[in-house]
Amino acid sequence: MVQPNAKPRLLKSLDPVIALSGALALTFFFTANSHGAGQPSFQNFFFSVCGQAANKPGGKLAKRCKETNQGAGDLSNESEASLNPSQILSGNDAALRGARGNVRRTQKRGGELRKLKGGGASSDVLSSPFSLLVNARSNREDSKRQPSLGTERGYKSDASTLELGLDYRINDDLVIGSIISHERSELDFLAELPGKSFRQARNSGGIDSDMTSLSLFGSYNLSHRWYAQGDAGFSRNSNDFSRNAVFQESNQTQPQVDSKTAGSADGQAQWLSLSSGYSFETERWTTTPYVSVLWSKSEIDSFDEEDISDTGLAMSFSKNIRETTTANLGVSINGTFNQNFGVLSPQFRIEYERELNNDPKQIRASYSSDPNNTTFNFRGRPADNDYVNIGISMIAILPNGWIPFVDYEWQNDNDSFDRSRFTLGFRKEL
Repeated sequence: MVQPNAKPRLLKSLDPVIALSGALALTFFFTANSHGAGQPSFQNFFFSVCGQAANKPGGKLAKRCKETNQGAGDLSNESEASLNPSQILSGNDAALRGARGNVRRTQKRGGELRKLKGGGASSDVLSSPFSLLVNARSNREDSKRQPSLGTERGYKSDASTLELGLDYRINDDLVIGSIISHERSELDFLAELPGKSFRQARNSGGIDSDMTSLSLFGSYNLSHRWYAQGDAGFSRNSNDFSRNAVFQESNQTQPQVDSKTAGSADGQAQWLSLSSGYSFETERWTTTPYVSVLWSKSEIDSFDEEDISDTGLAMSFSKNIRETTTANLGVSINGTFNQNFGVLSPQFRIEYERELNNDPKQIRASYSSDPNNTTFNFRGRPADNDYVNIGISMIAILPNGWIPFVDYEWQNDNDSFDRSRFTLGFRKEL
């Protein structure tokens, strides 16, 4: 095993356990900001729209208003929930989830490379300073919110990602690398809750996203046991939105009107992460407590919907910006088992994750056919801000520099989402 290089006097005198404890204390001293619901009523917004439309009665939107009691714009409760465009509040979810996944992958990559430095790995594996990574990753995320909740809607989401990475070992203590990835995600919103004399749509719409990302990382051994890693990245994404809404006046005597709208918008995301850990080794096992902090920000451009069903209910939406800071405190346990064909390295990890800052989702919307441009300012509710992540993986270190691996991670104790991530891939020393 390579012996650690001499360190500066400051690092020699700094107890890494105390340093980690201090970092944890500073990280978890801050708590997530609490935001009240503050959700304006879509019904009041529609009252205002119809009150203005009465002055210009010729448009399609004015026709919808005339179908309500005395033209005032009174909607049934089910229709108010259906017309509320809260689907757009989830527009940044794919990009922020992608940022978490990319940072997770680069952090694990740094850990794998540190593991290969010793721990029973053959010296043949590290014969080259360069190595190539190819991954296929799948993600599933199901929102536990009610289908018709005015401030956010329940949904089911699936995503698949292909990753290609290259890293370079500068010396025994420093490794740098990059990963390029492309992700395709499909999000389907749940159907509206049924009601009296109300026929809901099969689903309330969806969001399809394509995202291309570049992630960079650097991992440095501060001592034989103590490491620090930095990660950064950005992505570009294109998003296709669809909404299936139902217009129904409050008396429920007129035929309801089904509205289908769709729109597209580009977006971008950036993220930064810092992590550090300290390892304790035995003959076969390495235990590493660690802490990490992730900042990420996602923006989606403003866009106008297409009125597919020609009902006058298409809307225009402002730019959608989300920013969040997340801290993780965890421990990983790695094993090393020599076999006839190579080395097997199982890993188990468990961590506590907390949202330190999660800006509420808030957007401005107006009906495209409203000549008065009456604005609906609406926002979401903060999701569950602390939960537990659990992961298991297996790495096989084979002759000639081939290193296949499999990894599965899921969340517990999250009241807002069910999340899981599966990764299959390999590394190859070049």
